[in-house]
Parts: sequence; structure tokens; C-alpha cells
Amino acid sequence: MVKIENIIPNIAKSTAEGPVWLQDINSLVFVDTYGGDFNFWNAETKTIDIVHYDDFATFAVPHADGGYVGGVGKKLYHFTIEDPTNFKVLCEVDQGKQTRIVDGKCDSRGRVFFATMGLESKPAVPVLEQACLYSLDTDGTVVCHDDGMHIANSMVWSPDETKLYLTESIPGFIYQYDYDINTGKTSNRKIVCYLPHTEHGIVDRMAVDTEGFLWNCYYRGGKATRIDPKTGEIVRTIKMPTSTVTCVCFGGKKYDELYISSSIYEQDLTVNPHAGSVFRVSGTGCKGFAPNPYRGK
Repeated sequence: MVKIENIIPNIAKSTAEGPVWLQDINSLVFVDTYGGDFNFWNAETKTIDIVHYDDFATFAVPHADGGYVGGVGKKLYHFTIEDPTNFKVLCEVDQGKQTRIVDGKCDSRGRVFFATMGLESKPAVPVLEQACLYSLDTDGTVVCHDDGMHIANSMVWSPDETKLYLTESIPGFIYQYDYDINTGKTSNRKIVCYLPHTEHGIVDRMAVDTEGFLWNCYYRGGKATRIDPKTGEIVRTIKMPTSTVTCVCFGGKKYDELYISSSIYEQDLTVNPHAGSVFRVSGTGCKGFAPNPYRGK
């Protein structure tokens, strides 16, 4: 039986996104995108350490040498909780364009992939055709894999890493690319499924389970779904206590729990009282993967 718990009520200043479970410190890291905060919530003490930068905070993944790689505006930082002002800029993209980074994740070889989007005049109304899918290789090389999108959002790999999946929130596609784990190259993009806003809300960030099914949240849709990428069909739906859910990841000691973030931006808590909270969903019967670290310098 599925159990939904509001574990961090109304924590977001704006939009909580990008949850990642860090088993080594028994913590969940998530960002407050427009507030510029990286939040490290300790599951045992229920305390939060905050790393703040004066720009969009977009995602965080572990770094193999310690600390984290974080998306900050158009840049990737290598930073630590203990000394966040002593950060290293790993790369910067999209100079001169009206964009920012959205989500990022690493493959098993330690490359970090990340996507961008056009800046928004209001939520989900971006500057169009500015978004790209990038990767930062372990040798520091930045590669653009795809461009001309609107909101290139979140990516995951199939369990065997022969496929890479990407959400494009506007207009609501999930793409599949063939992926070569040895070279880090993508090819042969095709649409796995189309998720129209009027039916689902805006498809947002994504996770993958050990069976290769895709899990997505839907901003203004109030749900998380499990999708079979072979057919493009939604095979399971979990309704959430707030309409403004944003992102999902697997976590817990066995990576058999879902952690789902949400937005409080322009929300009336008398109408949407759980907005901006982080939830834990247990009892799905599914498991995910620990996050891969970035292995560059």
C-alpha cells in the first residue's frame, strides 16, 4: 500500500526541485531554484544545511573527489557544504543567451549531463528555441548534444545505459536517444511519448527505476506517473497532496522510496496548503539507483 508523507512542509521559498538522496550522509539534497539555495536535509536530525549563491540553484550531484557539482545559473560549480565560498567553476554555457541550467545527472563513467531552458517571463513561459542538452566530460570537454528546444529539462539512462531519456517540458515530450557509454555520444532522437499540458499538467523532472520505467512529476498536474518507455504508456499514477509537484528521485537505504518536491511560487496556502513541501512516498514496490558522481577535476 502506498504511503505519502509530507516530511518537509512548506520549505521552499519559491520552487523546490532536484531531490537527490545521499546515502553516505543519510540526507536529501534539493534546490530552491529561484531562491538560490542548495538544501541538505538530514533524515535523522531533520536539520537543514543551506548553501546559497546569488543565482538560480538548479541541481546537485556528488563529486568523486568530495563535495558536489551544482548548477548555478549558466555555470557548473564544484563546491562543499563546509566551505561553499571556495568553489571552482567547472564550465559555463550559453554566453549571450537568455537561458539557465535546469537539471543534471551523471552516467556511470562520471560524465555530467545537464540541460538548459529559455528564461521565463512567468512559470513555464520561456524564451523559445534556446534550450540545449549538454555534457561535461571528465576531461573538462563540454559537448552540446541537442539544441533548439524550449525547456530541455531532466534526463535519465536506461539501466543498461544504451538509452538516454530527456523531458522537454514545453511542449511536453519525452525523448529517447541511443547512447554510447564508451564515448558519451547520443544519436537517433525519437519521441517516446507526448504528454499534453491540458491533460497532465507540465511534465517536469524524471527518475528511472531498476526495471527501466520512467517516473515523472507534473507541475500543475498534482501527480507522479510511471511510464513504460517501450510503449510510451502511463502504467501507474500516484496522486499527490499538492498540484505543484516538480521532481522525483529514489532514496532511502534501499532506494525504494520516492522523494518528491514541489513549488510554492504564486500559491495561496489556504487553497494549496502543501505547496512548497517535500514528500516521501513508500510502498510502491519499485527501486531506483544511487546517484553517480562526477569523476572529473
